[in-house]
Amino acid sequence: MTEESSTEPQKRKKFQIIKPSFYVDDARRVICESHSQIEKIRALSSLSDIPAFQETQQLEKILTCKTCLHYKNDTCYFPKEDIDNIERDRLSYRFSCKLCGGSIDRPLTIMYSLYNKKKYHVEIPTVCCNCFSSLEDDSFLSNTRRRIIFFTLSFLISIYLFFSYAMVFIASSIWGIILLAIALIFWGYMAVRDIRSILFLVRGRKYYKQTYGQAKRKEGQYVDEFPFD
Repeated sequence: MTEESSTEPQKRKKFQIIKPSFYVDDARRVICESHSQIEKIRALSSLSDIPAFQETQQLEKILTCKTCLHYKNDTCYFPKEDIDNIERDRLSYRFSCKLCGGSIDRPLTIMYSLYNKKKYHVEIPTVCCNCFSSLEDDSFLSNTRRRIIFFTLSFLISIYLFFSYAMVFIASSIWGIILLAIALIFWGYMAVRDIRSILFLVRGRKYYKQTYGQAKRKEGQYVDEFPFD
């Protein structure tokens, strides 16, 4: 948070600051009860006569701070400038899933995590919807194992193709060199992407075993530690 934003609460003292209150709906979406459109959100969530994809599409447009009057009037617990910066970081993919490194798409998932950290000094990791689904059906370790194998094979193939075609690079004509250069850039990018995914998944599995896995092993207890994307 910038030095300017840290002085923001003093400028906003004359307003009634609205503190967010979060809950998770049946579809595992983080909802802010303090949202000015909470009644519309609840109404959309309760509709059973519209297709699920249509309900989701309408809700996703509302489930953001920027559709809330508290944001527009700058009366939210989070100053408007901070929300703008957080949203800019989200769109720049600076918030990632703690378990796989994938991007977090739902803004309120991020706000929920940041609020707990700022208000209660509690670190709550953000987790993408794919990883949370695998947590729910207890298939996280097997799913990530398959993904690691897939990305490893993809990485090895990319490296093989990269060096195989690089050897032909010098003997090619000018157009051949251009086409080979494009192919080499593509395979180089794929190799970097694959190794990055592997590292994130390995770290995610380690984090899972240290936190969620230990919580599951507590007899007669279930600790739901992860917010949802």
